Amino acid sequence: MVADSINYMLTPDDLRAAFATAFDHLEPRGVFCTYAEFTREGFQQNKTQCSSHSAVGVDIAFFENYYDPDPTDTTFESVFVFSIRRDGRLSIETDRHLCGLFPLQIWLKALQQVGFEATLLEAEWEAPVLVGVKPARLPQ
Repeated sequence: MVADSINYMLTPDDLRAAFATAFDHLEPRGVFCTYAEFTREGFQQNKTQCSSHSAVGVDIAFFENYYDPDPTDTTFESVFVFSIRRDGRLSIETDRHLCGLFPLQIWLKALQQVGFEATLLEAEWEAPVLVGVKPARLPQ
């Protein structure tokens, strides 16, 4: 299983390399699972999500914004802003992430190119779930 870290593959070659590593580590009939949290087809420019959390003496408000400055390439940026109050004292922290953005067909093709029998699951989750099964016998 590869979860959020797959977002940091910036090119189709990076995606294939990650899938090839998974393939190499599996036994025949082994199953690999990931999800395409962001796809070119589903990307929403400037989408922002917010949440807040509290614990004893600490309050945090979290903002995440997705922005693609160049829709012709395979990356977008995800910016995090944290508003943190510790015992009433405010600090603001930011973090910028560069992530990959590919059409869903690239995900499936990359799985197949490294040897997986690839399936797109119909799931009641907002991100497409991809499953790759390593064949019992590899082609000669």
